[in-house]
Amino acid sequence: MDTAEFIERVGRGECDFSGRDLKGVNLARWMREGGPDWYSLEGVNLTGADMAGADLRRIIFQDAKLCGVCLRGADLRYATFRGVDFSHADLRGARLGGVILKGESLVRADLSLAEAVRATLSGADLSEAKLHRTDLTGAELNYANLSDAELFMTGLAGASLEEARLEGARLYGADLTGAHMVSANLRGARLGRAVLIEAYMPKADLTGAALYRADLTGADLTGADLSGARLQGACLIDANLAGANLEGCLLRGAVMPDGATHD
Repeated sequence: MDTAEFIERVGRGECDFSGRDLKGVNLARWMREGGPDWYSLEGVNLTGADMAGADLRRIIFQDAKLCGVCLRGADLRYATFRGVDFSHADLRGARLGGVILKGESLVRADLSLAEAVRATLSGADLSEAKLHRTDLTGAELNYANLSDAELFMTGLAGASLEEARLEGARLYGADLTGAHMVSANLRGARLGRAVLIEAYMPKADLTGAALYRADLTGADLTGADLSGARLQGACLIDANLAGANLEGCLLRGAVMPDGATHD
């Protein structure tokens, strides 16, 4: 189905495009070439539809069903989503810079290799989602649910994760340089070799977290709970551990704030 046919069908009130091949739909180009300044897809059912590579920049999706939709490599920059279900969606390699997905459901969605710089995902449900090597630099993820999500080598530098749920998340090698993680829940999270240089993490819950060989240089862990955490070989130079709970913490080989290596 091409763009013209899709627009015509939507204009006639058709809403069900589930399972359809929509790879030829290019709404952004249609808007540039004489279409409206903005376009809203309200109440459409795109469950399981194939929209790989589609250009959907600045489109507004309202109350749309996007469960299992394939948007692999699609351009969704600055698109807005309200009341949508993105669970199990394939967003691998998609361009999501500046996208607004505040409070939306992306349960078990695959956003691996996607570019989502400065995306707004506050309150979004990304539980069990795959975000391998996803670029979330400067993204807003406050209160987001990332429990049991896979974030291997994910770029989260400067991201805001205040009170985010990351329990059981796998963040091996993730870049969290300068990330704001006030009161974030990282219980049992796996952060081996993660970069947390100057991360702001007061009152974060890192109970039982794996932080072996993680770089926490200059991190603020004031009042954080690190009980039972595994910090073998981690770098804590200049880290602020005032009021932190280190009970049962494994620190063998860790470089402490004063530069001394823990026995």
